[in-house]
Amino acid sequence: MQYVEGVEMGVGAYFDGEKFLAPSCLDWEHKRFFPGDLGELTYEMGTVVTYQRTQHFHDRTLGRFGEAAA
Repeated sequence: MQYVEGVEMGVGAYFDGEKFLAPSCLDWEHKRFFPGDLGELTYEMGTVVTYQRTQHFHDRTLGRFGEAAA
């Protein structure tokens, strides 16, 4: 996998068989334990999650799959 500097962001949601349901879950994975990209890798331990104000990302990512199925 090619290294890209930055913070990984994910968008996830439940799927009812026809479309992804809102609200989506937005998550940001902070890979290192300390600020400045220092310390051990934390993997999911450093993940921050929100379900608030997710419509913008939902519409531009998972929401588009409903359009393709129609």
